[in-house]
Amino acid sequence: MRTSNGDVERAIQHCQRHIERNRAELERREGSGQDVTRLRERLKTLQMLRSEHEAERARLRAAR
Repeated sequence: MRTSNGDVERAIQHCQRHIERNRAELERREGSGQDVTRLRERLKTLQMLRSEHEAERARLRAAR
């Protein structure tokens, strides 16, 4: 399956929105003293996924 630049850009933006939402939730919960272990894990996963999409974007650009 071939991936287009547009698909990759949308995936990066999608991850970024989730990362921003998770950061805000993490800060809110952390500020109220709640356990944020799972949120930190989810944030790390989302950041890794975004990095994979960014690597795919770089690969597609290099293939031009």
